[in-house]
Amino acid sequence: MVTHVSNVILDLGRLPEARYLGDSGEQYLRDTEVSMKELEFAQNAIGEFGADNRAGITGTLHRISAIRSRKGEIIGLTCRVGRAVRGSIDMVRDLLDFGKSILFVGRPYREREDQDSDQL
Repeated sequence: MVTHVSNVILDLGRLPEARYLGDSGEQYLRDTEVSMKELEFAQNAIGEFGADNRAGITGTLHRISAIRSRKGEIIGLTCRVGRAVRGSIDMVRDLLDFGKSILFVGRPYREREDQDSDQL
C-alpha cells in the first residue's frame, strides 16, 4: 500500500507529527518534543513569511504555515505537501488559450485524493 504524506506538523513542546492522505491517519515522527531551537532553524531555512503567515519552498508546490504567539514568535509550523495531478491539463487545455487565470475549487484533499489514487 502506498501512503502519501499530506502534512508535517512541528508545534513547540509537542511531538512532531506526519499526517497522511486517506485513512492512513497520523504518526509521530520521534519521541522527543519540538524545541524552539528547531523552529528557529526551520524558520531560517524557509525565509520570510507573508502577512498571512504562509511561505512556500522554491521550486515545489509545498506550503508552510506559521502559528505565532501573542508576542509574534513562531511557535508552530505546518508543511502542507503539494502534489501535481497528472493528466488534468487535458480537461482545461482549451481554457488556457484565453490567457486568463483559472481557479480550481474543491473540498480539501477529497477530489485531488481521488484523482491521485486513480493515477496509482
